[in-house]
Amino acid sequence: MDKYFICLANSYKHGGRCVAGIEVLWDGEKSKVVRGQSGAAKWIRPVSKETTTGEIPTHQASHINVLDVVRLEGVVPCPSYAQQENVFFQKMTSMGKHYAITSQLLQRFMDDSHRHVFYNYGKAILPIDYRQGSHSILLIRVEHAEVYADEGYSGQVRYRISFIYHGHQYDFPITDPCYQAGLRLGQRAVGQKGTMFITCSLGLEYEGAHFKLAATVFETEAQPTATPKEAVPEGWFDEYERELVRLFNEKIAIEEQITELRMRLRERMERYGLEKVNSKQISVSYTSARTVMQFDSRSFRAENEELYSSYCRPKQREASIIVKRKLSSQITLSDHRYKGDNQKKIDSGD
Repeated sequence: MDKYFICLANSYKHGGRCVAGIEVLWDGEKSKVVRGQSGAAKWIRPVSKETTTGEIPTHQASHINVLDVVRLEGVVPCPSYAQQENVFFQKMTSMGKHYAITSQLLQRFMDDSHRHVFYNYGKAILPIDYRQGSHSILLIRVEHAEVYADEGYSGQVRYRISFIYHGHQYDFPITDPCYQAGLRLGQRAVGQKGTMFITCSLGLEYEGAHFKLAATVFETEAQPTATPKEAVPEGWFDEYERELVRLFNEKIAIEEQITELRMRLRERMERYGLEKVNSKQISVSYTSARTVMQFDSRSFRAENEELYSSYCRPKQREASIIVKRKLSSQITLSDHRYKGDNQKKIDSGD
């Protein structure tokens, strides 16, 4: 069986190369993206039977460029845990068709349905997560990207990229040979890059973990696609209002009970001279009244604006809402101890 794909990664792997891309139907002139049941573009990663960890020998892959249309002959699927994209092949050939890097093209291949880059917010995942995984390569659009050089413990300069995706900070090593060469030769520069596309891949186990990698870095401005707004139906908010009011009332009642219980518990611990109480489910620690130092960030910023700005770093936050209960609506419960708390906030962010 023959398959075609548009190459989105040709990165370093164990002395060879890791090649991967989006599967397409190719008629010799035009390509059509193959999509799975979820509608996401389908990835394919050719692996070699001749090497220990499936890496493709460099001489077999060095002629393949990112965004080339590639043909694989003799394809046999060989999924392995999270690497469901893997296939064996007999021959790999570039078809002579090369696409230009544009945001519009890359958005065709992007899958924005994942809230994490490979199952968590960290730099790596554990083997148990790898064995239960369903994908190991992903093209994403990121914000506030920064490329930097890291000497590490060995003293050898390695390039990394930090970025924000769905409101969370990530930091991966760059395994893109072309991008690395551009940095070493001065054709590209380290520093702030803003919005970019990155092909992320999940490496094989190393020192007890599977590390996340920036297999290809696309240094092109990635503009978000505008989502059309729907007409607002009449009365859509009524059900939400009733539920929010009910929950607010329950929250205030529960907070009352917890506050009263904490006061009684504190009095008992003071009476018995206890600093800590442990049970099977609860641990309570007693702290006596004392004066503590509290950092006043507002005053510091007002008096030292330049120094404050030098320590600030951009962080992308997910979209959220703030729900405030109006003072006149609190007719179910009244509590003088909650003065100033009658405007409760609910943040819908994750």
